[in-house]
Amino acid sequence: SNTTNTHKIRREARLYIEFARFEARQKEYERARLIYQYALGLFTRSQAAGLYHSYAQFERQHGNAETI
Repeated sequence: SNTTNTHKIRREARLYIEFARFEARQKEYERARLIYQYALGLFTRSQAAGLYHSYAQFERQHGNAETI
């Protein structure tokens, strides 16, 4: 069903968020950025708003003029 698919997408998006946050905690910022960018290619903003929000927050904290 559509609801089941939505939950699956959100669960998968959360895994990418946690993976990227883990890398950022290890100060592996470029690796975290690549994980976010890969995941952003998998989900639309409407499917995974939390992912987009988390990536924006990451870039505000760790980005530079080129990445923000």
